[in-house]
Amino acid sequence: MTIYVLNTNTGGLSEYADITYPVLIEKEGTSYGVNSDGLYKFTGSDDSGEDIDAYVTTGYFNMDSNQLKRFNQGSVVISYESDETGKMTLYNSTNGVDDTDYYDTTITATYPEVFRPELWDGMKARYWKFKLENTSGADFRLEDWYINPVFIGRQVK
Repeated sequence: MTIYVLNTNTGGLSEYADITYPVLIEKEGTSYGVNSDGLYKFTGSDDSGEDIDAYVTTGYFNMDSNQLKRFNQGSVVISYESDETGKMTLYNSTNGVDDTDYYDTTITATYPEVFRPELWDGMKARYWKFKLENTSGADFRLEDWYINPVFIGRQVK
């Protein structure tokens, strides 16, 4: 079963795949699942020994402009909630083609750490989508995300 959870404060949507708990509850920073067998407290950093895949993604957006644009600058601020280290991958998608390019980085800090990916200097598109994913199951917290588009206008001679 797949469960979708809507954060009513931010409008963010979360997807939980292969969940056997039709009800999820978070109270005082602890997560619980409820099914016909009872109430279960979620603990640990894996799922029965398997890494937990996690990602944050945007939808396709044009930044309120129909002009072509590229991204020469940007940064991602993330931290881990434990002493784990891990590898993060930042994907971009353009014009309806998912994961057209990516940038990998290894994060070792438990405090907020900034990484500045080599953004897709040569790529230009009208619509963009971004996805930040853990590739080793490490638990992470997205603190902030900055992207600076460069709008490309028509050249008039």
